[in-house]
Amino acid sequence: MAILLLLLLLVTPVHLTLTWDQGFSARVHLWGIGRKAPLPQSSRNAQTRGSHMRIIGTLLRTDKARRFLMRHAQITTFQALLHLGLPSAASTAVYTGLLQLVAQLLPSKADIRIQPDFCRPTRVQVRCIVFFHLGTLLITAGMLLWAYLLEAREHPIPRSKEA
Repeated sequence: MAILLLLLLLVTPVHLTLTWDQGFSARVHLWGIGRKAPLPQSSRNAQTRGSHMRIIGTLLRTDKARRFLMRHAQITTFQALLHLGLPSAASTAVYTGLLQLVAQLLPSKADIRIQPDFCRPTRVQVRCIVFFHLGTLLITAGMLLWAYLLEAREHPIPRSKEA
């Protein structure tokens, strides 16, 4: 019974929706049940930001975990809306045209829209939906934990000498 439950967890489909407008928010759909939560602003706490950056750095340096995650996760939707507002109206128009040309070269799954805004500064809204199995996330987390522990063992934290 435990093996069947573990197998069910490994093949469970997960839809992760990430949105960014004024702040990040995430919505997870697991077995058809959705849960939305705003992600914490890491810029408020330097210690939290440092730990997040160390984990992300470990993921970027760990080739096996990164390849495994990228191979098994699929981006189903990517939408971006850029309201381009520069100090000069002429430069706003030129850069809007240039960015619209570059946006057409991206894959068809990416829906990127660029609009000029002559009154307000530049704003960006992004929405991305990623599909993966829960087992993919668990295996990637295990690979990251292993690499994180090995990295901590190779570079121990210096401790102050006691008198």
